[in-house]
Amino acid sequence: MSKARLFKFNNKGLTLIELMVASAIFLVVLMIVVSIFLTTIKNQRSGFINQNLQDNARYLMEAMIKEIRMSEIYSATGNGYNLVIINQENQKVTYKFQSSKIIRHQTSKNDPGEGAPQEISSSQVNINGQFSVKKQSNEQPRVTIVLRVTPASASQPEIIIQNTVTSRKY
Repeated sequence: MSKARLFKFNNKGLTLIELMVASAIFLVVLMIVVSIFLTTIKNQRSGFINQNLQDNARYLMEAMIKEIRMSEIYSATGNGYNLVIINQENQKVTYKFQSSKIIRHQTSKNDPGEGAPQEISSSQVNINGQFSVKKQSNEQPRVTIVLRVTPASASQPEIIIQNTVTSRKY
C-alpha cells in the first residue's frame, strides 16, 4: 500500500473541537447583539421618561402662567407653597403644592373657603416647588414659579423648571 492511501482523511463531518469553537464564536456574537439590544431599549425608555417629564412640566407652567398673567396677584410678598390670584371672572384661585401634586382651588372673590380642589398635575409625575411673589409700588407684581418634576415611579431623572411672570392687571 502506498503512503498516500494510508493518510487519506474522510472530511465529511465536524470534529468536536471545531464544533466547540463555532459554538463559542456564536455565543460571543449573540451576547454582543443582545447587549446592544438591551442598551437601546434602556436608552429609549429613558428618553420616553424625559419627554414625559418635559411635557408635563411645560403644560403645568403654561397653564399657570396664562392664568396669572391675566389676573391680579392676591398673595402677599414672599416665598411659599401657595399662590392666590383673582382671575378675569373675579374668582379667587389658589394654587398649592400638596402631596407631590399641584392643586387648584377656585371660588368667588368674597367666599372665605377654597372651593373644590382640582388636581392639575398628572398622576405619572411628582411635582414639588414654590412660588415667590414680588410686589413693589413702582413695578408690576410678579411671580416666580419653580417646579421640580420627577417620575412617579422613580426618583430619577429630575427636571427643574423656573419662570417669572408679571401680572398685566394692577
